[in-house]
Amino acid sequence: MSEASKKNKVSERPDSLIMKCNDCREEILQKDPQKCPYCGSANLISKKDDVPNIIAEIEQLKKAGKYEEAALKYEEIEMLDKAKECRNINTGKVSAISMECPHCGKSQPLSSKNNEVTCKHCSKNYLIPKKVLDLL
Repeated sequence: MSEASKKNKVSERPDSLIMKCNDCREEILQKDPQKCPYCGSANLISKKDDVPNIIAEIEQLKKAGKYEEAALKYEEIEMLDKAKECRNINTGKVSAISMECPHCGKSQPLSSKNNEVTCKHCSKNYLIPKKVLDLL
């Protein structure tokens, strides 16, 4: 399923219907539920209120090197750009690299795999290390 179709599917549901059981962690798509239909708990929270907990869980997953699982959690809370970043870390590639010019100290993004670039600020040329180019 593409990111766009996932986003559309999530956005079709009104926010008021998205609840989560704080005990069994199941999503509840029922208007104003009194208890969890899965475990019977009355300990319910809105998914919006659960975002800080999910972000803390994501940080733990990233520390453990579980980037794909972290990306899926980001998608759960509709942070698709962060999910993409996690997947790029997982593959060893980064989406953008900025280099500091050794002549003027200004930073600029690298856009190609050329080993020599011209600074946009001072117009001087400098070389990009092979290890940096391998990241692109």
